[in-house]
Amino acid sequence: MHIYKIAYSYLRQKPFYTLLHVILLGLGLGLILFVLLFFKQLEDNFYKNTKNIDMVIGAEGSPLQLVLSSVYHADVPTGNISLREAQKIMQNKLFVKKAIPLSLGDNFRGFRIVGTTLEYPKNYDAQLQTGKWWNKEMQVVVGHDVAIAENLKIGSELVSGHGTQDDGNEELLHKDEKYVVVGIMKPTKTILDKLVLTDLESVWHIHGGHEEQEEKHNHEEHEHHKHTHEEDKQITALLVKFGSPMAAINLPRQVDALDNMQSAVPTGEIARFLSILGVGVEIANVLSYILISIALLSMLISIYNALKERRYDLAIMRTLGASKPKLLWMIIFEGFLMTSMGIICGLLLGHLGLEVIAHVFDKSIYFKLTGFFWVNEEWWLIGIILIISMVASLLPALQIYRIDVIKTLHNLQ
Repeated sequence: MHIYKIAYSYLRQKPFYTLLHVILLGLGLGLILFVLLFFKQLEDNFYKNTKNIDMVIGAEGSPLQLVLSSVYHADVPTGNISLREAQKIMQNKLFVKKAIPLSLGDNFRGFRIVGTTLEYPKNYDAQLQTGKWWNKEMQVVVGHDVAIAENLKIGSELVSGHGTQDDGNEELLHKDEKYVVVGIMKPTKTILDKLVLTDLESVWHIHGGHEEQEEKHNHEEHEHHKHTHEEDKQITALLVKFGSPMAAINLPRQVDALDNMQSAVPTGEIARFLSILGVGVEIANVLSYILISIALLSMLISIYNALKERRYDLAIMRTLGASKPKLLWMIIFEGFLMTSMGIICGLLLGHLGLEVIAHVFDKSIYFKLTGFFWVNEEWWLIGIILIISMVASLLPALQIYRIDVIKTLHNLQ
């Protein structure tokens, strides 16, 4: 019988120990890959979505919350700011090359509705898969993921709900005002895929009508509100592209000096956010390395104990012509087989596990996430694990050179 087939048969004789090693190694590698793939895509998506956005202007509050809510649409807005004040900033051509207003506050079945200008999709090089861009009130262009998830087509009508999340409260739906889908975007692999875009006037129209119903019992208060609304409309945030290097220093100071307004730099806030997440990643990686170390140690011990049990088998193979190096490679191949099965298990757990999570929490994850994604670090992990496993198998396998064939067979008799 070929020595490789013998190695495989030995593993089948000890299914419990083999399975234990494979599971431990698979769990350790799978957890590392899960965290690695998730964090890599998270980091890529974070910086991809900050394209041409040097600064975000919004209401006072947490700068990180402002960035997450306005750039990634992953948090509740900090509040609203005056459109009139925002326009003054937009008109500062010395410091502002481009400024995109955003008006948030509604959702469609969990997907956020964003009132903005056509500069917003243009900023991400978005193109239409079908239909056209909006050109009047109550028209929307939906992201690729939104269209697929809700089976939307050109002409579909949307009923928006108040708030950035869908909590199933029928009373918060704007049933009297319906949006009409006029366009569907191609996949952009940015946050646009999960958004419903419309013009600013549509959002103001919806909220204005909603507030009229809430305040119709007080005519005077309503008239005051209507006048104020016309005089000073509000937006949620302003996405700014700097017009000069000096803008990075002067513009934030000017904004922060205004009442109820603040500025935030997306790259800086996200760098701090990722550093916080990095602590959790390090903890997960330490746990993963512990599992892998336990798996490799258990393999070393199991091979060592197996060699003690197989001394007679090995002695007989020696008498039948098997050389010591050949038997050595048989033991190493046994460890290689166990490690390979563990690596395959880990790859499946890491990649398929992430893919399942991406589908289950599709609406809750505010960026494109997939398990069918490969990074170069995986080759290094697989290579290092294989090398360490070979060494772990070699240490007990060297005991073959200490087997006294004559003495072992004599003891058998």
